[in-house]
Amino acid sequence: MRPYQIEGLNWLNFLDEMGFGGVLADDMGLGKTIQIIAFLLLQKEKGQQGVNLVVLPTSLLFNWQRELQRFAPSLKFSVLHGNNRQLTSELYEQNDLIITTYGTLISDLEFLRKIHFNLVILDESQAIKNPTSKRYKSIKLLSARMRVALTGTPIENNTFDLYAQMSFAMPGLFGNAKRFADEFAIPIDKFQDSNRAKELQNKIHPFILRRTKDQVAKELPPKTEMIIYCEMDVEQQRVYDLYKLEFQKYLAGISDDEMASSSLHVLQGLTKLRQICNSPALLADNEYYGANSAKLDELMNQIEQLKDNHKLVIFSQFVSMLDIIAAKLQ
Repeated sequence: MRPYQIEGLNWLNFLDEMGFGGVLADDMGLGKTIQIIAFLLLQKEKGQQGVNLVVLPTSLLFNWQRELQRFAPSLKFSVLHGNNRQLTSELYEQNDLIITTYGTLISDLEFLRKIHFNLVILDESQAIKNPTSKRYKSIKLLSARMRVALTGTPIENNTFDLYAQMSFAMPGLFGNAKRFADEFAIPIDKFQDSNRAKELQNKIHPFILRRTKDQVAKELPPKTEMIIYCEMDVEQQRVYDLYKLEFQKYLAGISDDEMASSSLHVLQGLTKLRQICNSPALLADNEYYGANSAKLDELMNQIEQLKDNHKLVIFSQFVSMLDIIAAKLQ
């Protein structure tokens, strides 16, 4: 771990010892997941009882599984997601960690709210910024010894975005939503009240930790590479599976001798599958297969998080995909 990540781990451990929760709001790419995994390992080392829960967007499922397998193979975890998930006591009795999505949490709330978790961790916690949303109300019904929120953008639109995330991590810190709006959000956003802004900053300072890339630049490598996996939705997956089946039938129907002369067709088939992974709208067929795109949705999510503090360059091997992205941005 880099020095600032060790500081983050120590901060989480301090909150834990004091009986508080917190919001780890480091800039994207600074390793919030690694700091939490280290904290989970520390919890196990200290003998803390009870299973831990991580709630995240579907697009981060693969990333968390990969990071856990790489950095914490000693942690036993199960993914609670998909149609075949099992809601049994073994889930929390035989695992150190349960990973689920915001959508699955809402569906399985009656089961999950009966468990007293050691830690409940929200990744991309701006997902609950609306305190009237079903996500927020469901999260608040969970029982936990400690609550931690992770976000690279604690404030996306206005000061009120902080309320739901802080009230999850530190229940009772601000009272109800109307009080927070009257005391802080409206004076700060509408009237640029610097005294109220300073008062809010002082109040949340112990419970929120944010470092930007500029602040820790000396500790960072020349380039940070993050691979984000996206899971296709049902409709996009259906189109992909149909084309894959057609392609497999074609390959099964040609001999080894014919394979060399069919290399162009093989290349075209692979290209079509790659295009569908970006968006079925890229297919040059007469039929329209829809424009469902997990990658486009995730790209927009990343852009929303990064646009205020970073310049972005987007590459694609398909010019037509860039046209779709441009239209979405407009």
